[in-house]
Amino acid sequence: MKQLSVLIITSLFFYSCANIAMGLMAPNQCTKCEVYNSSTQKVLKTFEGCGAENVGLEKDAKVAAYEIMKKGNCQTRVRCNSWTKETD
Repeated sequence: MKQLSVLIITSLFFYSCANIAMGLMAPNQCTKCEVYNSSTQKVLKTFEGCGAENVGLEKDAKVAAYEIMKKGNCQTRVRCNSWTKETD
């Protein structure tokens, strides 16, 4: 039980560090991931963020696609695009 607690705390620490680092080092780096039906091209879910909000977007989109596929839509795909937002 103690090892599990240490593992959870360590994971949260590294995830938080990734968010802080991304927000400081690349605040203008943006990503948009879409979960879509490959036969109809209909977008089922969108994940978008810049800087710290960018961390884990692709993973979240893949999890959402998996959840949709479990419900029977096996033509679900994920596409992600990244860009740099211009500063004012």
